[in-house]
Amino acid sequence: IPKDPFLDAYNIWIQSQIEFSRVDNLSASGASKYDELDRIWEVGAEAVDLMADISPSSPEGLAALAHVIFAYHGPNDDPGSAAYSEAIKYTDIRLLENLGRACAPRWFLSPLLA
Repeated sequence: IPKDPFLDAYNIWIQSQIEFSRVDNLSASGASKYDELDRIWEVGAEAVDLMADISPSSPEGLAALAHVIFAYHGPNDDPGSAAYSEAIKYTDIRLLENLGRACAPRWFLSPLLA
């Protein structure tokens, strides 16, 4: 079975999200921290640009696409919060959430989305 090329770009994006959170949570501040955050953000943005031009060719690729779409267009609040509960009332957000759950129910509401 050939590997889904969408997943290569997705994995780069996921790693950039993890690294961005790690660097952002450091107590240090200043220009070097923000330069590093900008660099990491750019890596993630380039991966998203790649994903926009690649159609997933596997169930895992489709799940990854659902995750990226939800991350960009879903609520940015913790899933248990009042703000999340308010945002999830909108039909389009519920549809995105359902798509993600259908594609990958085990990881859909990952810490990266919270």
